[in-house]
Amino acid sequence: MASLLEVVQHFTHKTGNLKQCMDLRNAANSSTCLSDLKSINNEVTEIEQILSKMREQLVTEKQNLDRGKALVEMVQEYRDNIKHIANNLPSHLPNTKREASNKEQSTKHSIPINQEQHSIKRAKVTSRNGDIEVPQIPYLTVDEFGTVPKYIKGRINYQQVNDAIDEINKVIKAKYKILNLPRSAMGEPIMKKYKAFKEAETEETKGHYFFIENDVKNYSNLKLDKAGRAILTIMRHCSQLKELRSGGLIRYAIKQ
Repeated sequence: MASLLEVVQHFTHKTGNLKQCMDLRNAANSSTCLSDLKSINNEVTEIEQILSKMREQLVTEKQNLDRGKALVEMVQEYRDNIKHIANNLPSHLPNTKREASNKEQSTKHSIPINQEQHSIKRAKVTSRNGDIEVPQIPYLTVDEFGTVPKYIKGRINYQQVNDAIDEINKVIKAKYKILNLPRSAMGEPIMKKYKAFKEAETEETKGHYFFIENDVKNYSNLKLDKAGRAILTIMRHCSQLKELRSGGLIRYAIKQ
């Protein structure tokens, strides 16, 4: 059974509804009622149109947001790739800084490549006789590689040449480390290598650091196939190596 308060609230609600109906009845008798209703209808219609456009714009902005997220992911991927490339650049890329004056640059370029003097670096090699220094062939620059005739380099690229220089420098280190060991520190296998190195020496090789094809095969990953021999020719052309031939053996000496 409903309480007295609920009954009062029910009749109050009904009374309010009746009051609104009376107000509307009185408004219907007004001369401006129809025009007022038309104005209200127009405003409501305009609001509905605005809401419809807002919904369309909302859909468009949502699509733009999805595209933006995709672009952010793409940019992040490019950024990661660039960071990886930057952290894994080959160590032999040429320095782009120009320290020489314009005059020095023009003088340098007027000298043929096969007459240029290369700055030979030296690497320390530890043996039982102490540390020794052996020459290390410098990497080719892009300009130097560009002077090599097409018939010499064929399909050999810049990267391959400098990778080969790394391998040849390994050969020089390994060879002259053994040659500087004391005899007492050599076992039979090392002694055989030592004797092979000494047998390749001639009067012409005195004062030169050199290697032969067997040294390349034994102490590096460089293959002396057609491409490998083309690389040696390129290095000779660029005044990094010179050939010393005698006794049917080709010796490749580092130009210092």
